[in-house]
Amino acid sequence: MLNQRLISAILGFTGGYMDTAGFLALNGLFTAHVTGNFVTLAAALVTGSTGYIDKALAIPVFCLTIILFRFLQLSVFKVDQFLMSRYLTLHALLLLIGSILAIEYGPFLDGNSLVATLTGLIFVAGMTIHNVIHRVFLPETPPTTVMTLTTTQIMLDCSDLMHGASPDEKIVIYKRLKSLVPTVLLFSLGCAGGAIAYKFLNMGCFLIAALIMCFLAIKSRVESYQPVS
Repeated sequence: MLNQRLISAILGFTGGYMDTAGFLALNGLFTAHVTGNFVTLAAALVTGSTGYIDKALAIPVFCLTIILFRFLQLSVFKVDQFLMSRYLTLHALLLLIGSILAIEYGPFLDGNSLVATLTGLIFVAGMTIHNVIHRVFLPETPPTTVMTLTTTQIMLDCSDLMHGASPDEKIVIYKRLKSLVPTVLLFSLGCAGGAIAYKFLNMGCFLIAALIMCFLAIKSRVESYQPVS
């Protein structure tokens, strides 16, 4: 079984990377979570800026993708030792397709064009699977695409430590911080990586995330064949 910490770390980095790269390259589209698209959609409609169609469609695409993959899990794959590998493969495939479209047809000066919208929504679908993988296979690990609640908990824990937590409470807090802090750091590194990659590679920046997920999918499939000791 692929190490869950490794998966969580890679997903955390990729989540920050794709959100930043998508925001910069796709006219403010958040590919990894839906919350930001409510804000940028409203802003685009008021200011008249381009790229509001994919933001409006991102939310239903996000929801429909989750429903589809839940259906596949419960009705098609069922008990399957390769289930995580299948999800990771589909995740990588969608990022790869989106990357090819972005490189071939970008930059998208008109964010409402068909190819720009299609590219953005393919990335949204891919990152939706990213979220599904976390919720289905890594429910005990911190979220890898939204840092609000994670950062809030870190600050609450730090506050409790400063205000004299009991020895037993400190054990729990330190254990939780050991899980939460690396997630925020990796997400932040992903954001920085996405911004730097966009600056130097333009639309080619998406290919890096796609290749990272290809590596994780292949590694997951290889290790799925190994018997559990």
